[in-house]
Amino acid sequence: MTGAGAVLIAWAIAGAGMLALAFVYQMLAARQPALDNGVFAYARAGGGDMAGFSAAWGYWLSAWIGNVGYLVIFFAAAGHFFPVFGEGNNAAAIVAASLLLWTLHGLVLAGVRTAALQNVTPLTNSSWDTRIENPEGLSLPESERSVHMNEVSAEYFATYGTPILAGRDFTPQDIRTAPRRRNERGAVRSTPP
Repeated sequence: MTGAGAVLIAWAIAGAGMLALAFVYQMLAARQPALDNGVFAYARAGGGDMAGFSAAWGYWLSAWIGNVGYLVIFFAAAGHFFPVFGEGNNAAAIVAASLLLWTLHGLVLAGVRTAALQNVTPLTNSSWDTRIENPEGLSLPESERSVHMNEVSAEYFATYGTPILAGRDFTPQDIRTAPRRRNERGAVRSTPP
């Protein structure tokens, strides 16, 4: 059994390697913005067609073998809770791994249409609260002065597929100094008469 120190060292080495690789691709993308066809484009530009071909096949093979390895480990762990998967290398585990892999492939094929950032994930029973400060002298009971907030980026509602009944989605022009959005109930209760 590997000790905790050895595991932490292995994670640190792997993390440093991944970070170095990310910085290499960041530098290559900045220096060669026209090359947008993935790993093999850089190898082909630097070493010719054979280098590009070798890089593409090497990357594909490593991804294929890596996926198999990850799925065997995953279903070996799942076998602890569901004995049908055994040690992750029996027929049930192979069928389940194939279904999982093809499902993920289908999700990737669907593509990403939008993406957004947020501080609080909806429906997770977590919140970010603040008190309403009242410079206009509006009298609100103490129980109604706490509001739930969420800081989000552009395209937030489109990403969640939330229909907008009135108004518009957030845009990059909506910065910290832009007007805040409230729901109708909040607007009615916090607007002076």
